Amino acid sequence: MTVMQKQASYGITYGKDNPYVFGIACIIAGVALAIPLLFVLCLHSGLIQMSSRGVAISISMYAGLLTIALILAMTIPKFKQAANAVKITGKVVDSKDIINKHGHVYSPIVQYEYNGQTYTIELDSWSSKEPVSGSEMEIRINPKKPNKIVTKGELVFATFMLIIFTGMGIIFGSIGFLVSGSDTQINTESLNSNSADMGFFSIIWGGFIVFWLLLGIIICIVTKKRHGKQLLKETGIKTTCIIVDVRVNESLEINGENPVKLTCSADGKMYTVKTKTSSHKCNYRAGEKIDFYFDPNNSKKYFVDLKE
Repeated sequence: MTVMQKQASYGITYGKDNPYVFGIACIIAGVALAIPLLFVLCLHSGLIQMSSRGVAISISMYAGLLTIALILAMTIPKFKQAANAVKITGKVVDSKDIINKHGHVYSPIVQYEYNGQTYTIELDSWSSKEPVSGSEMEIRINPKKPNKIVTKGELVFATFMLIIFTGMGIIFGSIGFLVSGSDTQINTESLNSNSADMGFFSIIWGGFIVFWLLLGIIICIVTKKRHGKQLLKETGIKTTCIIVDVRVNESLEINGENPVKLTCSADGKMYTVKTKTSSHKCNYRAGEKIDFYFDPNNSKKYFVDLKE
């Protein structure tokens, strides 16, 4: 009996170097949707005069160029990172378990030395095959930023994706030239006769545009807040603050519970901190000490680590 082994899945996680990538992607999606709507509205109003064949070519070219532009935006950073990189050998010391649409996958954690300093970095790539701890792999590092690395596997994967999606973009862009259509200009009067349908279409399509734009803006705002806290935790000055007062906000009720605010004292200054803890589960007490991080160049930037 022959046992068939399942092919290992492989991929790259985007957004580790730039936490705003998903928010920006949503905003770009909104803009990408807005351009066809603007084109259709201009065509409907008569601002643009074009034949049906010209419309088909324009739409297919837009779809093709958009596909190629997106894959270039995703892969060029990897190629750019590898262009001026230095090849060294790293060792797999651990792996991070991740659950995604492919099931249980692993992201290798690699340790390496450069200019006398040891770095331990989680790779952007993941695989359904668990990496062997202690195994060596070739990595490429940026001499100016030794903590930025790329592997041969990531470059191969990026090249494969670039070829596939560039081919798809060329196919999308060619469809319009293959479609048979009239070379005479579209009659705007016939378009205006369907103004009610056009209005409904514009509202629905505009709703999608607003959704993606708002989603992108919200993600960027939330990411900025979280990234700011993480940055303060990594680069800010750590000290200890003392809880002076624990107060329940009785004027606000969320799911039947009242949120809690803490007043803390650090370096002679008082700070008010909103917690995620409800009044029914509050374990904070006046006099307790908690970690406090602040930016020495901007006293308004601080982070109280409540371990929430």
